[in-house]
Amino acid sequence: GRPRHLSRHRRAQTTTRSYPLNCKEPNITTLDAWTREDEPALAWYRARGFVESEHYLHVYKGWEDSSEGWMSPAQLSAPITAFCHAALEDEADIRARFSRVYVCRRFSQSFT
Repeated sequence: GRPRHLSRHRRAQTTTRSYPLNCKEPNITTLDAWTREDEPALAWYRARGFVESEHYLHVYKGWEDSSEGWMSPAQLSAPITAFCHAALEDEADIRARFSRVYVCRRFSQSFT
């Protein structure tokens, strides 16, 4: 049969379960997780002791965004779409130029 859709309450309940993070491998000391601007995910990592450290931008150039500054080989047009990384320090300028920009965050948890 078809899978049943969970209600919002039921979905929220399933994401609040606690699972201890244990690592028995002696050479593994840290667990890294990269995520974007999803507030429930950010809260989940923070609630489980992950520490936020590094940040950068995910930038998507879409057809609706300007092609100014983009270069291609002579036989090709400017890129229609692109996926790029950018420094967080340039966020205001990048957001003014592109319609899809996300902060990507590194969360870490130490096993030591």
